[in-house]
Amino acid sequence: MKCLLNVIFLCVGLSGFAQVETLDVCDVKVDGFCFWVNKDSVVANFGKPNKEYRPKYECGFLSEAEQGVIYYTIEYPHFYMTGNEKENYVFDQITLGPGLSSEIAIKGIRVSHNTTIADLERILGVKSNQFGILLYFKNADDGILFSFENGLLKKINYYSPC
Repeated sequence: MKCLLNVIFLCVGLSGFAQVETLDVCDVKVDGFCFWVNKDSVVANFGKPNKEYRPKYECGFLSEAEQGVIYYTIEYPHFYMTGNEKENYVFDQITLGPGLSSEIAIKGIRVSHNTTIADLERILGVKSNQFGILLYFKNADDGILFSFENGLLKKINYYSPC
């Protein structure tokens, strides 16, 4: 999935994404946790992950080959996180839907699978296009990609350049 997103970015170029503002890593929260969090806190809150493995991303900030460290992905029913004990874990992908029991807040405003494109544009202060909304973290090359399906918020992905 990560490779597919990177191929799409290379084909269309990042200029096709709406991007004016930046985000702080704590502007997007899952059950009160910032987008980067330590594994012990995740497990204490969400329980033992359904699955844990080494993702072996080809490139980017979570790539073992590029960063020289080992990363692990921990999977839960509606989201997965990637990281390690030293660097913490990032919410790599959150799939929004009626079964998601976690509370997702963006800049203090709760969002869900019923959040419209217009709602998210108001919250973030940017316009989207057919690809979604990509916002970078402050003073960083990585960020968050918000994607939509049928005009509603469907996924929140961590974005890292290759």
